[in-house]
Amino acid sequence: MGSHSNAEKDESTDATTRRGSLSVTESNTDCDGDVLPPPPPPPSADVSQFEEGEKVLANHKGCFYEAKVLEIAFKDNEWNYYVHYIGWNKSWDEWIGHDCVLKHTEENIEEQGIKQGVKSAMAWRVSKLVELPRSPNVDDILKKYTDSKMKKDGRVSNSVEEILKGLRCYFDNALPVMLLYNNERKQYEENISGDVSPSTVYGAEHLLRLFVKLPELLIRVKMAEETLKELQDEFVDILRFLKNNQSSFFVSTYKAVEEMEDLVSK
Repeated sequence: MGSHSNAEKDESTDATTRRGSLSVTESNTDCDGDVLPPPPPPPSADVSQFEEGEKVLANHKGCFYEAKVLEIAFKDNEWNYYVHYIGWNKSWDEWIGHDCVLKHTEENIEEQGIKQGVKSAMAWRVSKLVELPRSPNVDDILKKYTDSKMKKDGRVSNSVEEILKGLRCYFDNALPVMLLYNNERKQYEENISGDVSPSTVYGAEHLLRLFVKLPELLIRVKMAEETLKELQDEFVDILRFLKNNQSSFFVSTYKAVEEMEDLVSK
């Protein structure tokens, strides 16, 4: 009787062991029953994945920006990083947690754009602030354009000079109102004060934004059709000039090229 009871106990134990073994196996298989590889071990808390001086992607208010790691500290049971956002004033430097930092790779840049959609991908691009003051600035570019017209035609008409003067004035007034992204406001306040004109600080990147806005702005202005046509022709000529000199005018041309081609073809 005792041996029979022990046999039942052993059988029960074997069944439990088999069920336990089956459970482990099932938890490590996919829907087709194929065995999955074991999950990778968690990163060691003893070693930071990033180094001081390393260029990274840092998350600030839900959007990733290029940044540089200045300091590293292990606190609150995780690695923390004091980062400087590249192109930003140092007043934006801050401590962020490990989950807010990514390796600076093309794959991560592309992945963030895909994850956040087209609108956020555009935000990612513009979030890379242009360092100010720009060289050449808007004044320099318009002067170079005037020189190129003089070289080509031997003269610059009074009407062209007036158009360029009006364009510069329009740029100075429009920039703080409609040509800045939210993350550029602080940078504007730090660089424009007193008698400083935006056209002496900003460059081709922001001038191009004005050209994007001009069609809708010109619709609201009452002027003779002939004058409007002359303006449009001159603006297209300036855009061609920007496109032909994109390598020396723009910090980065990947987005500017698309916009200029669209505008020139209209």
